Amino acid sequence: MEKNIMISIFYEYYKKLLTDKQAEAIEMYYLEDLSLTEIADIQGVSKQSISETIKRSEKALYDFEDSLKMYERINELSSLVDRLENNLLNDLDDEHFSKYMEIIYQIRNKLK
Repeated sequence: MEKNIMISIFYEYYKKLLTDKQAEAIEMYYLEDLSLTEIADIQGVSKQSISETIKRSEKALYDFEDSLKMYERINELSSLVDRLENNLLNDLDDEHFSKYMEIIYQIRNKLK
């Protein structure tokens, strides 16, 4: 997957583990699409300083995922729920179908 997308996804999972400075830099650069120069002007620091902060923040986000694997686990759970749903669609009678589909719906909401 493209780096920008992965950073945005990891940021959503791990932003609370970043320092305020790192989170702000990632948010401005990736989510608000500001340039390094614009961020440097806003924060009153050099462009080089912002570049280094973003690089350290990116590394931290990848390290968090390598250790905690939240993104990987959620994708795996989502795939399992898809399989379960497909099996239920094929195998359940109408009486039990809605009960199990409600459980799947609740699981999907928890995964978001």
